[in-house]
Amino acid sequence: MKQLTLLFLCFSALSCAQETKTHELKGESIIYTSKEVDQMAVFEGCDLYPTTQENVTCFSNKMNQIFIQFFKTKFDVTTLPKGVVKITYVIGKEGKLKDFKGQGNEGLIPYALEVFEEINQTISFQPATKNGVSVDVKFAMPIKNE
Repeated sequence: MKQLTLLFLCFSALSCAQETKTHELKGESIIYTSKEVDQMAVFEGCDLYPTTQENVTCFSNKMNQIFIQFFKTKFDVTTLPKGVVKITYVIGKEGKLKDFKGQGNEGLIPYALEVFEEINQTISFQPATKNGVSVDVKFAMPIKNE
């Protein structure tokens, strides 16, 4: 009888632990990196590449191109502060950019963030997936104004 009670207690504890872990994985606050997802977020035109690394490279190149295009169209870069900033952002499971944050030259950050807001209003992405479910994935982009 003591062994049966002990076995029941151990089984109950394991069941609760698994339930909690599953609940944590379903939480909306989990943000993955490109290496942790099964299918990378896709920028239009990058879906032709078969590997995640090729997709990440294409994604980075296209984001750089679109950022430069928007930045130069919106601002006279010769009048802006010189320096470097790193913008981190998330492509949400809805396919839109969110959680923009800047580090570096404080004078340049507001301009970079404004361009990200404009990109977000214009472009949607195919979200990253993990285990067949759309997830948030984090990126970083260095920006240099010389």
